[in-house]
Amino acid sequence: VPEVDSKVPVNGEDFPPSQVSYELGLWLMKNDSSKEPQIKGYGNLKAEYLTADGVNSWSFYPFGSNVNSVNRLYVMKNRAINVYAYHPWVASADDLTAIQFASGEVDWMIAEPLILDESDTRNDIVAPLAFKHLMTCIQVDIRCLYKGSIKVTSMTLNDKKGRLIPSGTFDCTKS
Repeated sequence: VPEVDSKVPVNGEDFPPSQVSYELGLWLMKNDSSKEPQIKGYGNLKAEYLTADGVNSWSFYPFGSNVNSVNRLYVMKNRAINVYAYHPWVASADDLTAIQFASGEVDWMIAEPLILDESDTRNDIVAPLAFKHLMTCIQVDIRCLYKGSIKVTSMTLNDKKGRLIPSGTFDCTKS
């Protein structure tokens, strides 16, 4: 008898502890712009979030660098900024309103947009990102009740409501 359980690697809004960093895409944009980053190189900025052994740490890769990471980002003082984030990071994304995705083995998540005005950037900024699921992967566990082995050669998932989407784009500016 198969035992079917639908579950997600990321429950709720919090990323569970992992020895492997979560790769996120960050867009630090000029106020009211989906095209122009506040600082050149801050569009689709790769960020890695590690939460393991009671420690949370961030690494950022500004200006497209995949080698030299920093643990802090600097933005223009006394200037409005909009912060958008998503998971997992897509290196080829060049438009935050049309990020390509393909369904598979990852949970696609998006953060609530964070809109900061000039007064918010006078001092250091703490920017809490509240993520929500866009799509969730489904895992099916099968358990044998008798000795021996089984081989699953195919599986079909029917979507009577038409909500399964194999691929497409999503908009980081929408919450």
